[in-house]
Amino acid sequence: MNIALKLLKTVTDVAVSMGAGAIVGNTIKQTTPADAKKYQKVAIGIGGFVLSSAVGSWASNYAQEQIDETVEQISELKNTLKRKPKTEA
Repeated sequence: MNIALKLLKTVTDVAVSMGAGAIVGNTIKQTTPADAKKYQKVAIGIGGFVLSSAVGSWASNYAQEQIDETVEQISELKNTLKRKPKTEA
C-alpha cells in the first residue's frame, strides 16, 4: 500500500469515526429528558458512549471497505486497459 493511500485511509478513519460518534452523542443529548433521575442519566451516558463507539467503529470499517473496493476496481480497470489490444487506424 502506498503512502498516499495509507494517509487517506487514516484520515478517513479518524474523520468518519469521530463524526459518526458525535452525531450519535448529540442525538442522545437532545433526546435525554431534562427531568431524568441521576441513575438514568448515568445509564444513558454509559449506553450513549457504547452506542456512539459502536456506530463510529462500524462507520469507519464501512468506509475502509469502500476505499479498498474502489482501489481494487481501479486496479482491475488498469489491468483491463493494459490487456486490450490497440487497433490500428
